[in-house]
Amino acid sequence: MAGSVQLRDAALLAAILLGVVLLDLAIYFQHVLFHAVPVLWRLHRVHHADEDYDVTTGLRFHPVEILLSLA
Repeated sequence: MAGSVQLRDAALLAAILLGVVLLDLAIYFQHVLFHAVPVLWRLHRVHHADEDYDVTTGLRFHPVEILLSLA
């Protein structure tokens, strides 16, 4: 019984780690796409418009870009 619990826990941990990695890759490729496609760049450049790089830079997005990211 204890061995099956450990195996199930290991499988759950592996699934969570894989999910996090895949989600991170999806967000990375979405970011690359927003840089590569001109119409998307016009929305995304709001994120890069800040002259002072600070913690708020990561929170600044065009509203349409947010909607596209949620779709």
